Amino acid sequence: MSVIVVSGEGLTIEQIAAVSNGAKVKLSDDAAVLDRIERSRDVIQRAVAAGEEVYGVTTLFGAMADQHIRPDQIVELQRLALWQHKTATGPRLPAKDVRAAMLLRANSLMKGASGIRLEIIDRLVAFLNAGIHPHAFQRGSIGASGDLVPLSYIGSSILGLDPAFLVDMAGETVDCLTALKQLGLAPLEPEAKEGLALNNGTGACTGVSANAASRALSLTAVAMG
Repeated sequence: MSVIVVSGEGLTIEQIAAVSNGAKVKLSDDAAVLDRIERSRDVIQRAVAAGEEVYGVTTLFGAMADQHIRPDQIVELQRLALWQHKTATGPRLPAKDVRAAMLLRANSLMKGASGIRLEIIDRLVAFLNAGIHPHAFQRGSIGASGDLVPLSYIGSSILGLDPAFLVDMAGETVDCLTALKQLGLAPLEPEAKEGLALNNGTGACTGVSANAASRALSLTAVAMG
């Protein structure tokens, strides 16, 4: 299959399976798509500058959402949104399922509703196209309420949050900072909303499901052939 274009709209099971098996990816260059990402980011920046109350951006999370943070704590809060979910157990997710999760998260972020910078979405694509796969694991997350744990491992790796996050690169296990250096990228701090944008979604369970559906369709075709 040719290069898969990610625009925030309808990826097919066939396309997800293709990327899972190594197909290249590129982000849409459609002006309308890029504009909605920029406008979404601007909404967050203006809210922070105005001192507005925004859950998980200028407040803490969950039961502590009534606690506000100072402007100088915003980056640390987003780092914690990722770091506090480094809690996985069990076997690692297969690389194909990690690739599917990365593709689906990129597609979701391209909808322009998450307030994240385009350059971070670009990093998901860079990792996919270089065949660099963050270590994520099968147990320890919530699933339909948000794949916070596996997506935090992926998000932390593409940012270079900490060398404790490992990736597969060229058949070897290396830390995420080594992988970024290989790509010519420096570690990137998550700004307002960006930690949540990376981990608060269902890309991991959806990716696993899409790959399972693809295998089922292939087996059905063989059985009926």
